[in-house]
Amino acid sequence: MQTSQDGARLYCPHCEQVRDCEAMPATEVGRPSRQPCYRKGHQELQWLRHERRCQTCNRAFFTAELDEDFLRELVVLHMALARIKYHAEDFTKEWNAGSAALVRLTRSLKVVRALAIYQDTDDFKDRAISDLEMSVRATNSLQAAGIMTASELCNHTGYELLGLRNFGDSTLHEVRQRLAEIGLRLRGD
Repeated sequence: MQTSQDGARLYCPHCEQVRDCEAMPATEVGRPSRQPCYRKGHQELQWLRHERRCQTCNRAFFTAELDEDFLRELVVLHMALARIKYHAEDFTKEWNAGSAALVRLTRSLKVVRALAIYQDTDDFKDRAISDLEMSVRATNSLQAAGIMTASELCNHTGYELLGLRNFGDSTLHEVRQRLAEIGLRLRGD
C-alpha cells in the first residue's frame, strides 16, 4: 500500500514495525539501485535491490524485489526448517528422557539379575550331586558318604570331605571350583 508516489508501508528493521518508508536515490546510499543482483555460484537466484528510508526513525535499509515463485519456495523452506528445529528439540527432550529411563531400567535389571542369581543358587542347592557335573570319583565318594544334594555338600567343611574314602586334594579342589561356578561354597570357605 503506497503512502505517496515514492513511499510505501514497509517493515522497518530498525523500528521492528511496519512504517511509512520512502525510496532513496542510488547516489545517496552509494550502491546501484534497481539493478539485478545475484550470488556467485547461484546465478538462477536473482533479485532487485531497493534502498529505503524509514520516515519515523530516519534510518536507511535495503529491500529486495524477488520472483514470486522463488519467494514461495523460501517460505516453504522456512516453514520446513522451523518444523525440523521443533522436531529436533522434541527428539532431544525425548532422547534425554529415554536415556534417563534406560539408566533407571538398567539399575532395576541389576536388582532383578541379583535376585535371579540367588534364585539360581537356591535351585542348585536342591540338585542331586549326580546333576552337578563333577567327575565320577567326586560323585561316587560323596554319594558313598550319604551326601546326596548340593545343600548337604555345602554343610560340610573341606577338612571333613578330605576324610572321605577316595577323596583327596584334587577332588576337593574340583568340588570347590564347581560349587563356586554355581554360586555355592563349603561350610567355612
